[in-house]
Amino acid sequence: MTEKQIQKMMTTLHLSREEAIDLIREDEQVDKMTMSEVDNDLTKEQKKAKKEATKTTGDKRKRAYTFTKRERKPDDVKREIIETIAQNLDRCCFGEELRTVTDVVVLKPEKEITFKVGDDEYSVTLTKHRKPKGE
Repeated sequence: MTEKQIQKMMTTLHLSREEAIDLIREDEQVDKMTMSEVDNDLTKEQKKAKKEATKTTGDKRKRAYTFTKRERKPDDVKREIIETIAQNLDRCCFGEELRTVTDVVVLKPEKEITFKVGDDEYSVTLTKHRKPKGE
């Protein structure tokens, strides 16, 4: 307890010096108590009122957030790159057995191609990098 606390209690609650000191001491004792010790001296009505006052009134149901999907503009450059890669893959030969590329499939016109070389399956994904901010 400090002089500043005593003065504050005296001015805000219009108490005498002795009343402010008693109030601060009681507050310190209550601060050291557990919640069950604090609730022991409450009547049934007071406990019921406390329970009602601490109920949450908010809607507890989980809300499904709906995100508006923004419409993507077609990227003709990416489409052209994917088409060029897909058309030229059949010209490639790999390994000593000169295995060729088969089953070329453009899964996503601006993004992904899958194909096989022998028994192994591969995919190529095209990524367009954004310009750093400030440029």
